[in-house]
This record gives sequence, structure tokens and C-alpha cells, in this order.
Amino acid sequence: MLNKRSQEVLNYIRSVSRDGKYKVIDADDIIGALSDALTPAELSQTVKDLQERDYVIVKYATLADYCVAPSNKAIIEEEKQIAAAKKVLEETAAVSIKPLSEALTPDTVTSPAPLDLKKTVVYAAFFGGVIGSALTGIIHIIIALFT
Repeated sequence: MLNKRSQEVLNYIRSVSRDGKYKVIDADDIIGALSDALTPAELSQTVKDLQERDYVIVKYATLADYCVAPSNKAIIEEEKQIAAAKKVLEETAAVSIKPLSEALTPDTVTSPAPLDLKKTVVYAAFFGGVIGSALTGIIHIIIALFT
């Protein structure tokens, strides 16, 4: 797996050499295209790492310019990334999103079960009596303790 810097350098090399042929690239052009600043020595090390991992083929390299071409491994990996991205797009496109007005029709929306008023009143009265009795008892105990 490539780090961010190596991936950006490889992407730049691929963008310059779309046909896979050698291109002479100025180091300042590569550094200018990257999101974070690199020194020419760091760029040289990054290009060497890409060469060691067989992502680019380096014909010659100096601190000022490079003659490089993307390798077959880099091209195949790019095609895999494109295929994976297309697959994700196809999978996400398969999910259809309906507007809320279409999704909420009387047929699809169910109302909650109606409440039984008689049971509700009985439960409210029972639990209200229990809570009232408990509070009255607590108050009675507090008054008895302090008198």
C-alpha cells in the first residue's frame, strides 16, 4: 500500500504519461502538483521507492528532472481502482431513492393501535392512588420523626 505522498507522485506521473511512454518531468512541476511541500531530496527518495516497488520505470533521474514512465503494475492497479469505483457507483445507483411524498402514501403508513380508554383510566387512577398514598405516608413519617 502506498502512502499519500507516493500515491500523489504516482498519480502525477500517470497523468503526464497517459500512453505509458517515457516522459521527462521537471522536479518543480511534480512538487508544485502535490498537496504538501517536498524537498527535491524527498521527491528523489519517493521516486526511488516507487521504482523499487515496480510502480514506475526510471530511465534517469537527477534532483532537477526525471525521465520516468508508469509500469504495467501501476497501469493495472489504476484499472483495478477504476473498476472498483465503477462497481461502487453501480451498487449505489441500484438503490432508488423515492421522494418523501411518494414514500408516505396512505397504503404504506400504518397508524398506531387505538388506545383502550377504559383501561387507560383504570391504570391512571390505580397508579395515581399508589403514588399519592406513598407521598402521604412519607410526609407522615417525616412529621412523626421531628416532633
